[in-house]
Amino acid sequence: MSTSHANTSRSAVLSIAFVLTGIVNTMLGPLLPMLSRHWGLADAQGGEFFTAQFLASILGVLASSLLTPRLGPGFSLAAAFLLMAGGTATLMMGSWRQGLAAAACFGFGLGLDTPTVNLLISEMYPQRRAAALNLINMAWGVGAILCPVVLMWKTVAGQEIQFLRGLVLALLALSPVLWIVFREYGRAGESEAAPEGALRRHWMGRDFALLAATFFLYVGCETSLAGWSASHARRIGGEAGAWLLMPSLFWLLLIAGRGCAPVFLRWLTEMLLARTGLLLAIAGTAAFIWFREPVAMGAAAALAGLGFSCVFPIAISVLSSRFSPFAAQLAGPMFALASLGGAMLPWLVGLVSTRSVSLRAGLLVPLAGCIAMLACNLLLSRAPSRDLLESDRLQP
Repeated sequence: MSTSHANTSRSAVLSIAFVLTGIVNTMLGPLLPMLSRHWGLADAQGGEFFTAQFLASILGVLASSLLTPRLGPGFSLAAAFLLMAGGTATLMMGSWRQGLAAAACFGFGLGLDTPTVNLLISEMYPQRRAAALNLINMAWGVGAILCPVVLMWKTVAGQEIQFLRGLVLALLALSPVLWIVFREYGRAGESEAAPEGALRRHWMGRDFALLAATFFLYVGCETSLAGWSASHARRIGGEAGAWLLMPSLFWLLLIAGRGCAPVFLRWLTEMLLARTGLLLAIAGTAAFIWFREPVAMGAAAALAGLGFSCVFPIAISVLSSRFSPFAAQLAGPMFALASLGGAMLPWLVGLVSTRSVSLRAGLLVPLAGCIAMLACNLLLSRAPSRDLLESDRLQP
């Protein structure tokens, strides 16, 4: 089989895997009202589920950077799906603390899975990284859309537990498939040894700091808005179907934006497209906080999702292109920072909400984060920093 055909088959498997990843990664948002009701939790306690998931995801990212080069991507992906299945299966069992442990379990699996898939796609399609990364993350968005839609259907029928059981079975079924497909694949993200001095300049450079801030803020803002949107809409007074659909509207436009990104990238630079998206995200987030009518809130959530759509895939593409051949060595810290943002910012939303007795005040956290990302984009759009240019000249 030719490399092109093999990559097409592998991409199809990874797309299915990322649909399930999107479901697991975003299910806490639509599940949060049910979990809070089940254990009688305040917002600050509910926010700890996101913290548990994403702190464990940091450990998973670090484990991925150690395991994947040694044991191959097949091992990392298969193990990730087993961990996600185990955490999902035990989420509603026992006490609130046991629920946090279950969230940490599937969070660790997400940390193993997400960087491995993104680096595989970046390696398989080096000539069109941004477009390929937008498409694979579009598959992730499909899962994010399906999650609240299916959960709403199951909630109306009083069958939320069946949703979790079905997801567990799908995760368990795909784990051995990933092992078989990728067990012989070359080491993902493998690169030539980098001169120590040049790599140190990357770590200390302006561009690395700006991109690191973007990774941290993006996942934190996206998770905060999508994760708390159902709770916010429910408190405004929307019907059950309306407030449960808020995350789906966010993810629906996010996936549409990622599907259209390869077309827009024919005319726009990566950074300009990301900047446009951030402006839309700021407008949509502000409108979602301000409006009180369900229809207007749904439109605002959709606009924010459209704005968020291309930011993260383009950040990964910038990491792969601007920091080559050091990208694989820098990817671990970058994805760990992304998980840290996902752990801290949604928790901060819950904390601000509890102390101010206003979830609208808490949602100012992702709004401020979007504004900060726009500032990072403007600075990154300038010529590469002097340190980066000097390190490039050191390459053979």
